Amino acid sequence: MSTKAPASTPSPKPKFSFLKALPGLGRKKDDVVNILVMGVTGTGKTTFVNLVSNSNLRVGVGLQSATDVIQKSDEFYLDDSCVSLVDTPGFDDTTKSETEVLKVLCDYLTSEYAEGRKLHGIIYFHRITDNRVSGSSQKSLNFFKDLAGPEAQKNCVVVTNMWNQVDQAKGEAREDELKFNDNFLKAAIANGTTLMRHDNSLASAQSIVRAMVKNEPVPLALQKEMVIEKKGLHETVAGRTLLGEWAEEEQKHQEEMDQLRKDLEEARRARNTSDVEEILEEEQRMTKLRAKINSERQTFAGLGAGSGSESGKDEERKQRRFSWKALSCC
Repeated sequence: MSTKAPASTPSPKPKFSFLKALPGLGRKKDDVVNILVMGVTGTGKTTFVNLVSNSNLRVGVGLQSATDVIQKSDEFYLDDSCVSLVDTPGFDDTTKSETEVLKVLCDYLTSEYAEGRKLHGIIYFHRITDNRVSGSSQKSLNFFKDLAGPEAQKNCVVVTNMWNQVDQAKGEAREDELKFNDNFLKAAIANGTTLMRHDNSLASAQSIVRAMVKNEPVPLALQKEMVIEKKGLHETVAGRTLLGEWAEEEQKHQEEMDQLRKDLEEARRARNTSDVEEILEEEQRMTKLRAKINSERQTFAGLGAGSGSESGKDEERKQRRFSWKALSCC
């Protein structure tokens, strides 16, 4: 007695594909899901972008940055959506100053907005291995929140990674601090920002992007301030926050310099040569830091209205763009 072979069933349609899309072919610009990827140097932004998009963007080694310009991933498909990830330089980039990084980012964001290309959200990377959020990490996190603004924060995902390098209990305690501390993500989460973990797998990366592909694009606060309201970067909420942080740093450095001078006098009176040399070296380091902050502030203050986008410099391109009034209604 023969046994009838079971009828074959059609394979389910794949939900993810590394199939490369030819930019602009048969699609409108609104058909592509554009997602910005941010975070300080060494948080794994570029590695994530390459993993989920099968791209080959340059990746830095250790804390050495390889992303000093905007890098776009190859377009890829996820759940029938065509996705493009935009990799950005870290706030503590090793080749550019903070002001230069900000200008690169603002040039891109304002130009995209003026051209009518919408952003579906921001993925912000944070190492769970960091014992505390301070210095450039705090500055970067603040800029990310102000850049998005309360309305667009619902389209943001903060991704913690490197969980395999930290004790689970410590990692969870740091995660709770991010969630509930007023200085970190408490307000952003109240506005709709999602906190997700990444375990470095493709499935994990896909789930993070999948959480954003259905977002309704919302203009970032900085885009509206600079393009619609014609503010300079230093006049925006993000810019004012950064200027305040630089002022605090300068005040702190001044207090440290005053203390160093007192210590130097005491060391000289005691004829302690080794202490004198050590203090002079520290004084030199502090002088360089203060000079750097002063330079950053002066350059930053010079970024006037329209400087974040080439639209203010090139009238011919400006004429081809969408009208500001029409964009403000998007």
